[in-house]
Parts: sequence; C-alpha cells; structure tokens
Amino acid sequence: MIFHKVHDKSIDHKDLELKVCNKIIKRVYSFKYLGIRLDPNLNFMSQYDYVLSKTASKLSYLYGIKRYLSANIMKVMFNAYIHSIADYCIEVWAIQSDNYLQKIQDKIDRFLINYFLPVISKKLNKRNCKQKLKFRSKLSNLDINQIRQDCNFYTIHERRDIVCLFVCLLISKLPT
Repeated sequence: MIFHKVHDKSIDHKDLELKVCNKIIKRVYSFKYLGIRLDPNLNFMSQYDYVLSKTASKLSYLYGIKRYLSANIMKVMFNAYIHSIADYCIEVWAIQSDNYLQKIQDKIDRFLINYFLPVISKKLNKRNCKQKLKFRSKLSNLDINQIRQDCNFYTIHERRDIVCLFVCLLISKLPT
C-alpha cells in the first residue's frame, strides 16, 4: 500500500511498481491491520464503511429477535452487538465529520425508538409520504436522549470523546 494525500498529483501512484528480489509486490488499496482497515489516504473511510455496514447488519439481527427479549436483555445484546463494533478503536477511525458519524447514530436511534416506543414506529410505517414527513418532524422533537439515558447508552460522538479524553489522561500520566 502506498500512503499519500488525497489530492497528491506529484506522483502517479497507479503506475508505481515495487520489486523485491525480482518479485513484484502487489499493490492493495485497503489493508486490515489489527482489526482496522487502512486506506491509502489514512482517512479511515474503509473502516467507517465497515462499521456502518456491520452496525446495520447487527441491527437487522436484533430487529429479528426483539420480540423475544426483555428490555434488560435487549440492553445487554445491544451493548454486545452494536457498541462493541463501534467502540473498537473508535479513537482512530472516528475522525470522520460529525455528519458521517450521525449516519450511524441515526440507525441506532431508529432501532431504539422502534424497540422502546413501538407505537410511534407503527404509526410512522402506516402513514403516507406527506404524513410521514410531518410525523418525522414530530419524531425529531422526541427526546431520544431520554431513551439513551434510561438505557445508559452514549451517542457515537460521546463515546469517541470519552475514549479520546481517557487516552489523553493516560498519556499525561506517562513518565517523561
């Protein structure tokens, strides 16, 4: 893998070839190292895409079993299936803009509303398009923070900030 800036035009990266002992080393554009997907620009978009798709996959699994689980068991399953994916090296890959992180959070919030407030989500699914837009604006006024607080869940943004603060605290305590 050749690391470079996004708009670096000084070198034609596509034609570069690396040989060691007369053997050509194949160039890759994504590489998994210690569970983190690296890309040539080190912007961690491939890791973000992985977290987004894995979160969506695990949420669909939880949608399938939600009727069989109590609220306490669902909280445990949610931590095990969703937060474990998002939390792994969040201080590294979550350098994305808040808009990107909000896409993951929106998926999580939809699930929480669907599970803890099923009446609201049923109404949302039964309405036509114009009514859905009006209802979504009311839904955005819904205090999802209360659901998160009741479950002791933090947002993706808060989880990233907590981990980063913890890492800074650890670094400040290192002997110099």
